[in-house]
Amino acid sequence: MMTRVLIRKFIGEAILLWAACALALVSFNILRVWLVSQMEMERFKAIIEQFRDYERFSPIPFDQLFSYVGRIGMTFDEPIVILCVVVWVIARGSDVVSGELGRGTLEMLLAQPVTRTQVMRAHGIVAVTGLAGLTLCVWLGIWIGIMCFSVKQTPPTPTFYIPLIGLHLPILTGPIEPIDTPMRELVSAEVFGVGVLNLFAFGFALLGISTWISSIDRYRWRAVGVTIGFYVVNVILMIASQATERLDWLKYFTYFTAYMPQEIIQHQMNPETGSPWQIVVSGPEGAQMPGPLAATLFLLSIGVVGYLLAIQRFNRRDLPAPV
Repeated sequence: MMTRVLIRKFIGEAILLWAACALALVSFNILRVWLVSQMEMERFKAIIEQFRDYERFSPIPFDQLFSYVGRIGMTFDEPIVILCVVVWVIARGSDVVSGELGRGTLEMLLAQPVTRTQVMRAHGIVAVTGLAGLTLCVWLGIWIGIMCFSVKQTPPTPTFYIPLIGLHLPILTGPIEPIDTPMRELVSAEVFGVGVLNLFAFGFALLGISTWISSIDRYRWRAVGVTIGFYVVNVILMIASQATERLDWLKYFTYFTAYMPQEIIQHQMNPETGSPWQIVVSGPEGAQMPGPLAATLFLLSIGVVGYLLAIQRFNRRDLPAPV
């Protein structure tokens, strides 16, 4: 009963932020798919080929971008998508203890017949459910875009086949007009589901870390700052590891390495390279290496450990009096 009351209270505090992030994610992803539909594949390929020397900075090989699935899958690396998820998890995670302390409401809250674990659990339910809803909004925006838009495709030049010599001769009938093809005939929105799961795990990992830091610190602004600092350091390590092969080893020190939605989507599209639900896959030389599911489970485990540490710290902590 008290848990439901707490959940309603925390939903009321978070609903505006969630609605703003959800609206941004749905509208942006619809716009993103529309932009993909506006550029013909051949022109896009010609542009991307100019940047072939910088391919190592791309989360997936350029050749995989020469498909509508690959281009739409890049949505998961768009700054707006990452920003909305990060803002939500840091805002909700930092509010669990240090936020309540800063507002002076935690003492009154714990004066009610609720345990500290119940407070933490209610916060967690709202934060995790909201995170799941936001990641589904990413998929919803992609689905709406795929259902609504068409792409222009140039049909193949008609040819005349000469059977004796097995030769196809083009029939010159003037310029060929491109035709509109519904995006839904080229791309299935279902393939992006595995990417959404990896995005959720990525957000859940940072949520657990943010909640743990909040359970330690008294001031919310400092908990937010430490969490953002942790996030920025991971971004820097990831960029440095991609910049040169000499720093490739840095990727083992950032949890961004496990955020790989585009690669997992490609596994979904090409099962011969390994199922997206495999924990272990065979490498190019037959060596066993972590599979797509291992990356998602690794991120989820970070979040779970963060929450366990936060509960332990919160239950044993002497809380300061409100100021």
